[in-house]
Amino acid sequence: MTERTFVSLFSVWFIAWGIYYPSKTLTKISIHPLINYTGKISYGIYIYHFLAASALLKGLNAFGLTPNRFELWVVCLNFLATFAVAALSYEYNEKPILKLKDKYFGEMAKQPKKEELAA
Repeated sequence: MTERTFVSLFSVWFIAWGIYYPSKTLTKISIHPLINYTGKISYGIYIYHFLAASALLKGLNAFGLTPNRFELWVVCLNFLATFAVAALSYEYNEKPILKLKDKYFGEMAKQPKKEELAA
């Protein structure tokens, strides 16, 4: 539990540092396309990380492999699987819903339609 608390506090400190002391390097990092895409799929990463890890370990066990879940190659494979599942979820689940949200509740939806203006 100590490492989770430390990571949380470090993350809050890092974000606050970036807000109060912005730098060109930090700005370059934060506008990188991969970082932006990771931000878009971050909810999926949060939701699917445990599912991806469990499925990965069960799949490895099905092939007769019983690795420690903290081995570097398992951690890397777990990261890639989680990222892939979150990206697929974003593309096929979240994006269509976001388009509907923009269509029915965005700025275009708030503007009066031509039929309403003519009446």
